[in-house]
Amino acid sequence: MMKMRSLISIILSLLLTSLFFVAVTQTKSLAQEKNEKELTPKYRAFLAETRLIISPEEEKVFLELKSDEERDRFIQKFWESRGGRGRGIQENVILFRMLRMTQELDLTEAQTAKIFPKMNQIEKEKAGLQKKVGEQFRALRLLLEEESPDQKKISEKVDAILELRHQVESKDKELESFLDENLTLLQRAKYLIFTADFNREIREKLEQARGLQQRLRNVPRKR
Repeated sequence: MMKMRSLISIILSLLLTSLFFVAVTQTKSLAQEKNEKELTPKYRAFLAETRLIISPEEEKVFLELKSDEERDRFIQKFWESRGGRGRGIQENVILFRMLRMTQELDLTEAQTAKIFPKMNQIEKEKAGLQKKVGEQFRALRLLLEEESPDQKKISEKVDAILELRHQVESKDKELESFLDENLTLLQRAKYLIFTADFNREIREKLEQARGLQQRLRNVPRKR
């Protein structure tokens, strides 16, 4: 009974945290729409970028702020509360994926309690590895821009990138193996389709947000 209550508490907590998705389709009040239209491109770009992860309550507070100074403080605290800009988006997407997966695969409570912690752990480990890959790529670009690139250093960077990619692939295989052991055949088939559809959906939404953000940044500021 205690385990059941704990599981229900976890699910409720996750559902509350997932309010960022509700914000995507939530209908704003007329006052909020008016306030958003009056924002400068900088702050409308912020809302476009965070459309997938900002909660309705946060958006409401932001739109009711009266000065740019207040908005700048809000944006700073918003990203700090999520561990930084990149991490905030990534962790919310991971959470949303797990919640959608529960619905699409019709996971039992026992499966959810076992799969969620493991999936969260692996996804965070992958994120750390992918961050290192990005750092190595930036270092490699700088080396290649030098007038006389150091061949040894370039070789080391190439080997490091390939090794990190191999580690990322190993994490993917680890997750696939774990899911194979904890899902039924029907759920495994649904998982393959769900993963392809979800990844495409997230890419499309992020591209739309980036495009809108860029267009808003290019809009001349009203005088």
